Amino acid sequence: MSVALLLVIILVLAGCARQAAPAPAPAPARTPAPAPQGPQTITAQTQAPTAAPKPAAPAKVIELKYSDWNPAVSDLAKRAQQFAGLINERTGGRVKITLYFGQALMRSAEQLRGIQSGIADLGVYVIGDDLQANRIMEQPFMFSPTTDTYERTKLFEELRAKFPQLDKEFGSAVPLYWRSIVPEHVNTVKKPVTVPEDLRGMKLSASTWWEEPFKSVSAALIFLRAPDWYMGLERGLIEGQIIHWNAMNAMKTLELFKFHTTFGPGGIDTPFLGAIINKDVYNSLPPDAQKIFMDTAKEWQQWGLEDDQKIMARMIAGAKEARHLIHEATPSEVQQWADFTKVVRDIWINDTAAKGFPAQDIFNAARQLNEKYK
Repeated sequence: MSVALLLVIILVLAGCARQAAPAPAPAPARTPAPAPQGPQTITAQTQAPTAAPKPAAPAKVIELKYSDWNPAVSDLAKRAQQFAGLINERTGGRVKITLYFGQALMRSAEQLRGIQSGIADLGVYVIGDDLQANRIMEQPFMFSPTTDTYERTKLFEELRAKFPQLDKEFGSAVPLYWRSIVPEHVNTVKKPVTVPEDLRGMKLSASTWWEEPFKSVSAALIFLRAPDWYMGLERGLIEGQIIHWNAMNAMKTLELFKFHTTFGPGGIDTPFLGAIINKDVYNSLPPDAQKIFMDTAKEWQQWGLEDDQKIMARMIAGAKEARHLIHEATPSEVQQWADFTKVVRDIWINDTAAKGFPAQDIFNAARQLNEKYK
């Protein structure tokens, strides 16, 4: 080995010996122990609420107008208010009836035409001069004097079912219900009237069909509507009325009479009272509301029948307390009155037939039903 090569080897080995040893790796940092914590509440993560759907618009309220000539404080008016309240409740507030009493919307003479034309949507009605065929029930001494208001109400319902022409006579109005009113009798101020001859020369208010019988005894028929009765009696325009006890209650006329001649449960006749509704208005009601109207009207009918008996008893007691003379007609007297009014029944048959109704058939059917109920 040459000296030069030896020298190189020595220099390399010396350089390696002088290199520093590598520094030791640092120890890993200690992770501090977590501090103690109290109970934790974990809140569930929920999505943000979506916007609530827009509520549906409330159903439109059907508003109807009810017309009544009776005073608001009368028993009939109170029952009308009860009916209206039940209609509102049972339709869930969808139908609201506003009631107008004391002829506020129209005079009593205009009631049928006013409801037919829409001045009022519905209202009270007593079958009378505006009709022809339906007046079968107010024909004098047409039915047995022993049939009461409940029986005559059923009789008329059967007659209407047999002759649909009766309901059709109302044209653009629909009957909600009918019921018999308590019987009519003779009420006078100055003297008793027990037989037709006692009417001679007198002035009385009564149904228009009395005109012909009155002529035969020179009595004058002064036709007054219910709101004018008190004034007519008080001022002497009339000396008496052929009317029923409950009408005297409604119009407060009992105090003006002194004498009464009665004719049993059937009376001279029994007028029919009920309620009618405009046909277009009725047809526009939802089917369930139509049923509610008819079902509730049936209840209204029963209220009236029950109320009438109580009111009549109260009025008779009041007349007795006031020392009025009440005479119950004898069978022979009843026959005189039946003969006296035969002309009325004959006129009804002729006039009803002339208007295209099966008058004789209706008359005969009514008499047959009378046999069933008397």
